[in-house]
Amino acid sequence: MSVLIIFSTGWAFTLNDTYALPEFKTDSGILVSRISGDPNNQNQIKLVNTMTNSEIMPPDHVMKLPVRIGFPYGQTSINDQGHSQAREYGDATQAAVVLWGKQLEPIKAATQVTLNLTFIKNDALFKSQQSEVIGALSATELSDLNSSLDRLSEMLPRFLEGYRRYHKAQTEREFEQARKSFSNAIKAVDLNFNKETGNHATFEKIQASLHFYLGNTLQALGYNGEAINEYKKAVNKTLDKYGSPLYIEAASNLGWLLRVEDKIIEATEILSAIDSTCERADRKKWACAYVWYNLGHALSDQKQYQQASVFFNLAINRIREKSDRDKGDIRLEAYSHQNLAYSLVRHATTLETNKKPSFVDDAQKAWEKGQTALDKAEFEIPEYFQITLGRIHIERHHWNQAIEVLTSLVLEQKWEMKATVNSLLAGAYSCISDVKQTKKHMLAIVGFGVSSPMKSKPNISESMQEIKRIQKMCGLPS
Repeated sequence: MSVLIIFSTGWAFTLNDTYALPEFKTDSGILVSRISGDPNNQNQIKLVNTMTNSEIMPPDHVMKLPVRIGFPYGQTSINDQGHSQAREYGDATQAAVVLWGKQLEPIKAATQVTLNLTFIKNDALFKSQQSEVIGALSATELSDLNSSLDRLSEMLPRFLEGYRRYHKAQTEREFEQARKSFSNAIKAVDLNFNKETGNHATFEKIQASLHFYLGNTLQALGYNGEAINEYKKAVNKTLDKYGSPLYIEAASNLGWLLRVEDKIIEATEILSAIDSTCERADRKKWACAYVWYNLGHALSDQKQYQQASVFFNLAINRIREKSDRDKGDIRLEAYSHQNLAYSLVRHATTLETNKKPSFVDDAQKAWEKGQTALDKAEFEIPEYFQITLGRIHIERHHWNQAIEVLTSLVLEQKWEMKATVNSLLAGAYSCISDVKQTKKHMLAIVGFGVSSPMKSKPNISESMQEIKRIQKMCGLPS
């Protein structure tokens, strides 16, 4: 008998059926359907018995579904109809996972069973470019079915336990519990990895998803270095045959965290590589919006403002295509607009005077859209977004408006931003001939250079160059 175990992900839909199905009382329930092509339901019985005999899987975590899912007559391949049905039954029973499949007609005395594992409430397991599939395990002997299910029974409960704890975690202790569950699930896969003779690629894909979630948990706990290592493992285990990354969510999080740790070049490299994957995926994956947002940030950090604006626009357009946007999507769109505004106005500073207005106008529009989106979603608007508005006023020679906006900011302990604000204010006050205020803000910049923590020390030379640039705009000698 050959066995194919396929992992896929998805969200729940509405169930339209006559069966009255009980709901799981756990967040980690596994619903096992009858297997198509198996009239005596022996495979379903075997699956349930194997899982409930596990020391890890409690009996009330597994339930039989008295129907068969998917595979219309004559169809043997994975199909969207089957996954949709699985998601419907999973939603109706509050299951975390639905196991379903088909037994094929014997060929040369060998029976083949295809098993699919559909995750109901999970959106970031590794998926291939062509389908929802994570991977496949194949076996040639009947005993290998039990062996594969034993491994599944060890790994799956731990993963579901960690996943449930991760999404409900509020405290450090709860995140530590999720961390332990994901670590144990990885060990369960690693323990049996070398026992597999032809399934290394599939096990690596399963491991990748586990490393991704462990990375998320470590990041939530503040262990950024360890989280980066886990994200790298997730990315490296899912490279294509040319060495290009395929795991969009893991690569995006890796790039973001590398940037947080000031590893800008490395962040740009991984995000640029996964951008190529997004292009090959016809830019359809929602996770690509986060890739482009993070890549825009990394390019902006390197003063590549025009290129950065391209990726912020890509993120905005991708989110707008989503029909069921949640608050997280709205916030990402708003932040993309704000960072687009920043990139446009910073790019405008590099242009000749006659070419500036259109970029400044576009920056103003993007800034307003970002503010409106945050306001509608009832999000707190970050104070530092006002700095971009101050820059817009300066590029329009609206000195007093810039001063009004920038003097309203507090920016406690944000040393680099304080230096930026003071350089803009010093330049604006110069242009209205207020010498006293100009000196005050120039001295403040020098003071920040002395009093700020080493890691947050502002670039005083860069701040002074900004003052000279603004002074030149209003005709003062530099």
